[in-house]
Amino acid sequence: MGRLQRCPGGGGAELAALVAAAVALARTGVDTALPPESLERLHAYFLDRAGGPALRPEGMEEAWDWASRIVLGVTSPLVPGRGGTYKPFDYLVSDTARQSRPSELPVQVWDEALRIVDDSRRVLMATVAKVAGRPDVAKEVLGPLAEQDVPTA
Repeated sequence: MGRLQRCPGGGGAELAALVAAAVALARTGVDTALPPESLERLHAYFLDRAGGPALRPEGMEEAWDWASRIVLGVTSPLVPGRGGTYKPFDYLVSDTARQSRPSELPVQVWDEALRIVDDSRRVLMATVAKVAGRPDVAKEVLGPLAEQDVPTA
């Protein structure tokens, strides 16, 4: 996960970092309808890890423009959703899942997922965290449900 993959049809390092953030968050089990603020917070981690300013990132406004631009007549890397959210194109998530394990997701991704998860996705995210070898995350994500005496927690 150290290298950013360039997106086909244009876009630069900033876009690649936004897409990497969206794909990583989707792999945690958190809802794939992701708030842009969350993607921007997490993208900084991926951009920095890949080289930061040395990559000469294109700027956030241009990255968002590329993120929702249809590529090769099919779809965009980030698909706009309801309420101003974005969802990573499904193929990007499944392709990444084939190439890496959930245990390889960095702590920054889990921290952001914990920040945005809603109650309807907590059990799924806990299951993914357990499979990823992150019982600490599983316990933390289920905490609010356990406090409400939800049986599945």
